[in-house]
Amino acid sequence: TPVPQAAAKADGPPAIVTRVFEQDRVKGEDVILFRNKDVLRGRVLNETIALVTQYGVLTLPLERCAGLSFEGARANTEAVVTKDMNRLTGIITDRVIRFRIGSSGAELPIRKEKIRFILMERLADEREAAGRKKESDLFLMANGDLLTGEARERKLSIRTDYGMVPV
Repeated sequence: TPVPQAAAKADGPPAIVTRVFEQDRVKGEDVILFRNKDVLRGRVLNETIALVTQYGVLTLPLERCAGLSFEGARANTEAVVTKDMNRLTGIITDRVIRFRIGSSGAELPIRKEKIRFILMERLADEREAAGRKKESDLFLMANGDLLTGEARERKLSIRTDYGMVPV
């Protein structure tokens, strides 16, 4: 699965994620891309999204998310990309996404099986909203997930053919 694309310098402030799942995020509205190629614009009303990953169950506030992919549902590799460029895969347990259509204001439930991608609104002040600290470490998980944060313990051992090597 492609890594989120961002527009920023490596040594600058946290980047704004401009594209997720090879799709452009837009200002002013959330976008749902359906499996049947339909597109719906408006606002996702869910406040959080729950994801069962290989390393635990996570509940993420949608205001911190850049996009959701339901493409890998059969392989248990649905994905969430956050505004600070974390990429998490697993099973999204929310069965229904509540959505308000931008043009009419009508609210409707949408079953996740019908959705391919959700692109969350891109905000001008997203760098601050992302909340990533400049000194965060980047972790590439064995399943390909990308996480930023700080290790609880700074000790690290590497397993080699010769045994464990402390670093």
